[in-house]
Amino acid sequence: EHRDAAIDGGHRNVTTLTPSRLSQHDHQGTQDALHETADIGVDAVEPDDATLNPLDFGTAVHEALESANFGDLAVTRMRTTRICRKHHLPPEPVCAQVERALQSELIQRAARADVIHRELPLTTIKQTGGQTIITEGVADLLFSDHGRWVLVDYKSDETIPPERLNTYHRQLQTYASMLNDAGTPVQEAYILLTATGESIAVPLSDEHAS
Repeated sequence: EHRDAAIDGGHRNVTTLTPSRLSQHDHQGTQDALHETADIGVDAVEPDDATLNPLDFGTAVHEALESANFGDLAVTRMRTTRICRKHHLPPEPVCAQVERALQSELIQRAARADVIHRELPLTTIKQTGGQTIITEGVADLLFSDHGRWVLVDYKSDETIPPERLNTYHRQLQTYASMLNDAGTPVQEAYILLTATGESIAVPLSDEHAS
């Protein structure tokens, strides 16, 4: 039942965390639309897609994937629409990205996983040269697939330039090291492009996956 609750993320009583690493360059809207007709009891004026703020859009995608039911697209659409109206965003482009993410091989794999964690806060404290260094982050998705821990970070880009991809690699490699220090060795790490459903493997050293 704990696994089912993790797949159906909407039943958890949580406060959504917006990762501080998000920037306006990390999120690009899509014009593809899904027709959402569910009446969820939220009365709001929805702006045109052209007015979308990339940061707000990316935040909504992250929140929607946190609350998404990986096994029920209709329920996920309803929850995504509620989130969009809370942020005064049109639901169609966000629903489109969330649907692509749920149909991706990576999320389908997560739906079958033994253990799933979403928006997992990470913190490490180390002493270096007499200084205390605190490193913080939030793992968008972490799941165990037959004992192999898989780390996933969502990006709403359609493509990622090489220089930015290197930055994202370092981000996930840092998270993998933090999890390894906490006793959870990460064997695989991926960037999931929610705009396309494509997953990009992030190289991990033996130190990260030990």
